[in-house]
Amino acid sequence: MKKLTIAALVLSLLIIINGCRKNKPAYEDTQVRIHNATSWVFYDFTLDPAGTLGDNPGLSAYNYGQVNTGSFSDHHKFDQVFRYAWIKLTMNGKIYIIKPFDYTSETPLAFGRYTYKMNYDAVADRVLIELVAD
Repeated sequence: MKKLTIAALVLSLLIIINGCRKNKPAYEDTQVRIHNATSWVFYDFTLDPAGTLGDNPGLSAYNYGQVNTGSFSDHHKFDQVFRYAWIKLTMNGKIYIIKPFDYTSETPLAFGRYTYKMNYDAVADRVLIELVAD
């Protein structure tokens, strides 16, 4: 009986100690994928989530290649991601670029998985970006 009481006490202590640990974040990095919500296939889709103010992608850029209509790309890990990003893609035979003006007052996103949902505004003939937390 004494052994059973000691075992129960040790087990209770282990549960209490383990329950007091801080929860680790679900992810220890930031990952981004692309959702093509347009009627056209994206070709040569390049994303620089830390942004670039120039016409060419920076060192942190990643080329997702082709992203088919209505589909999602695989997630890719980045060091730093903002709610909007520098993007260059070819769609319907035309090159589209989203070029941030700057990131003043922007805070990088917390570790986790995110999706940039891409839409098309036919009236303005431009692609639109929307950040969605996965």
